Amino acid sequence: RNESENQSIGHNNEDIEEILTREQVCTLLKVSNTTLFNWDNNKILENHKIGRRVYYRKSDVLALLQNL
Repeated sequence: RNESENQSIGHNNEDIEEILTREQVCTLLKVSNTTLFNWDNNKILENHKIGRRVYYRKSDVLALLQNL
């Protein structure tokens, strides 16, 4: 599966939320993986794990982007 494909989490069509990979978030916010890790630890931008992979809600990322 290609990491750049749009991915989503949710149980039905109304609950679907677009998610982004670490790489996508780093590129969008122009920050490092270490910064994302620190932001998660400090509850600035929380990640969500699916299996061993880490994702971020697009809505959370965009909200943070508005506040930067």
